Amino acid sequence: MDGGSYTITIAAGEIYGYRGNESTPASENDAGSGQIHGHAQVGFFSSANAIVKNLTVNGDMNLRFRTKNTDTSTTYLAGGLVAKNTGGSTYTKVTTSVNIQYQGTTSGSIGGLVGLGTGLTLTNCIGSATIDIGNSAVYAGGFIGQYTGESLSVIDTTLSGSMGAREANHARLGGLVSRIAKGSYDVVNVTLTDITVNGQTIEGKGITGSTVNNVPISASCGGLLGYEWNNACVTFGDMSTHSKGLTVTNKNFVTVDGNTEAAGLVYAATGYWQVNDIKLENFSISSESGDLGLLICRGWRRDIPTTAGTTTKPYLLYLEETGYHAYDIQSGVTVNNTGGVFDEWVAYTCEKTETITNNGNSVISIATPDGILVENERAGVDPTSDDCTSYQNRTEYGKTATANPNARYYYDLDVIRAAAQSATPNSLVNTPGELVLWAVWRYAEKTGGEVSNIASYFSTND
Repeated sequence: MDGGSYTITIAAGEIYGYRGNESTPASENDAGSGQIHGHAQVGFFSSANAIVKNLTVNGDMNLRFRTKNTDTSTTYLAGGLVAKNTGGSTYTKVTTSVNIQYQGTTSGSIGGLVGLGTGLTLTNCIGSATIDIGNSAVYAGGFIGQYTGESLSVIDTTLSGSMGAREANHARLGGLVSRIAKGSYDVVNVTLTDITVNGQTIEGKGITGSTVNNVPISASCGGLLGYEWNNACVTFGDMSTHSKGLTVTNKNFVTVDGNTEAAGLVYAATGYWQVNDIKLENFSISSESGDLGLLICRGWRRDIPTTAGTTTKPYLLYLEETGYHAYDIQSGVTVNNTGGVFDEWVAYTCEKTETITNNGNSVISIATPDGILVENERAGVDPTSDDCTSYQNRTEYGKTATANPNARYYYDLDVIRAAAQSATPNSLVNTPGELVLWAVWRYAEKTGGEVSNIASYFSTND
């Protein structure tokens, strides 16, 4: 569908009519005045598999989904253009600026463009939707609510919307896609090229947390990209040039109150993140006393079913910086917090402080400057130097914050991995690099012998 640069204005759940003496306009509290209560899929298209270009979608969606009678299994979907994308769709030069107001008691997925997506490519798109999910349990994304496809490609696209949740258990918000789920695929490949976050706001107020199997779960809020990305292989930009990745610029905010946990990009993530180019230029993240990760808050294990059946396996996060300052934090980044855990990378690579030395935890690899100490490519961390050569926080808040005991950093694993993979096999672990990889492999292997999703990144030809 070629929109011809025209605009579609959607009016789903628009309040209309009069009450009383026919001189008083109906309000949203007057039943039967246009509100949408029980439609399972709401959008300009309920379901679609399409090529869409040169189109703007705006207007209002006033949604009040509730279960009917004893039905508690229905999951509701809503999107500014498509409620449910059925695969193989491309969107080029599409802008979404819809205003979505949601009130409901059921789970679901809401997106400024697509509610539930699979097999999507976004090119030269703009997301400036305003989404308010109240106190609901839905996943809400600026472009996509929830994604279950094998691959997602986003190219030359701008995120600049506003998203909020109030008094919910968790603020499942994300500027790009709230939740990436495994679906029928073991790995979801996500490619982010030339992405700009410009003037985006994520806000969670009065978030309360929840309890699962009598275990309290901390209140949480998503970030500029997403809320929960499960076993996603995410590539930021081009590795050869360390460019064309993600740039966060011009007054972006993630703001929560109380002890709500939050993240700059994605609240909880597992899988592999290849950081070739992430620039944080102008961005503020705030929580009164909650734990904060500037990239990710929770990167520790989530045991989820494999594609083969109900058997679970450990899913961890491997975040790998592929060049010195490929992850670049500039002076316009501010952090406001009083007492919570803080990390400029990932706040938690383990479940809690006491388990940081256990096997079965996630891994962060940070690149050092060019040099010869590590595989004749990197300077590495020199314990004999009078100057500290390990990672030092770059934000003003981070420079004086308490050191984070819940995340473990490694250095230059990318070049160590490359050297080990290209070496001639000899059935021995007989180089410093191979010894490091063996140790990391053990650390990333779940206690008890189950092999995690990231362990293979640290295997060698031997």
